[in-house]
Amino acid sequence: MLKFKLWKFVACVAVLVAGAGRGEAASVSLASLLTPGATLVSGDKVFSNFHNFTETGTATPLGAANIFLTTISQPNRNLNDPLWPLPPGQPACGPPCPTEYGFRLSGDWDLTRNENYNFGLDYTVTVNAATSVCCIYANEIEITGNALNGEIDVTENVTSGPLTLAIKGAWVHDPGLDNTIDREYFTNSTNGLPICVDTAHVSMGIQLKALNLVGAQASLEHVDVYYAQAIPEPSTYALLLLGSAGVGLMVRRKRS
Repeated sequence: MLKFKLWKFVACVAVLVAGAGRGEAASVSLASLLTPGATLVSGDKVFSNFHNFTETGTATPLGAANIFLTTISQPNRNLNDPLWPLPPGQPACGPPCPTEYGFRLSGDWDLTRNENYNFGLDYTVTVNAATSVCCIYANEIEITGNALNGEIDVTENVTSGPLTLAIKGAWVHDPGLDNTIDREYFTNSTNGLPICVDTAHVSMGIQLKALNLVGAQASLEHVDVYYAQAIPEPSTYALLLLGSAGVGLMVRRKRS
């Protein structure tokens, strides 16, 4: 029992050290991330493959150069926030890691009477194996904005290979709160069981609408996207080590 707790402590410290000392948050334009091979590193998460960027509607498009992504992090809500208890079976891969990493998407989204705006973006999030032992078990979006006779909706569809892991949505409608959160835990779309992954593909959508009324407006300040992580159980490490040993043995036999 002591050894098990000790390895968890060491792993968590390693994750904290990996996320510390990175200096100020990195902020880059979406235009620069849409170039081939561009990445945004947030803690031990690597965001890449930004594509399918679209802006449609009656409002004036911002353009990718005027939309920014900033690296962010927060304490894992499942460890210190009673409003977000873990559902049964979650996380599937081990105890939660202490920190969640992600990015803030910001731009001058400010619609007035009878305007509408639609934003689309696809990207990939991957665990940086060189700096982390954590796997992703949940995704969270938090939006901050204000709607007066208007609506703001943000959605994300998370997949991994042929599997759908989570479909999320958060919104600010009038009347309502100016800040909303949706946190979804990954489940295997084929059997409904909890699942952890080291790579996920995400389709994000943002929709703003101001009604045809005097004084109507829909203003989105920013969207925060976080990924909750867990440390694999010792049995998972054992399987990884066994697999590595098997590969090494095969290589050795071929050489001899």
